[in-house]
Amino acid sequence: MIRPVGKDHVLHAAVPQRLPARSPLAELILKGPIWIRTEDGTLYMAPRGNYFGLSWGYAGSGPGTLALLIHRLLDDINAPAANSSNGAPATLKVFTQINWPQGTVFTRQQLEAARNGRPYHKPGGES
Repeated sequence: MIRPVGKDHVLHAAVPQRLPARSPLAELILKGPIWIRTEDGTLYMAPRGNYFGLSWGYAGSGPGTLALLIHRLLDDINAPAANSSNGAPATLKVFTQINWPQGTVFTRQQLEAARNGRPYHKPGGES
């Protein structure tokens, strides 16, 4: 909702702490914000807790939190937002620390491969 405040406009948005999805995770889209697409084609803003942010491309709490969220959503699309930057498999944490370009899309298969330490097709054609 946009409400005028003097000359400026303020955008208010609610970020879910769980997804109301009924279909499994199909894609993760790295943008600001991060998006989740389910197998039925629905696009959701990635769930986020009130303390830990989600990001990628460096060794810090944001990529760790994103790794934990991916880990949870691969198992249960209705899982709660990550409440820690620790707890994901190390291979998934390393994956989220890569400085992927804005707009990169990962399939479920790529995310599962990264989580399980298997090779995955990288965006841009490298393997």
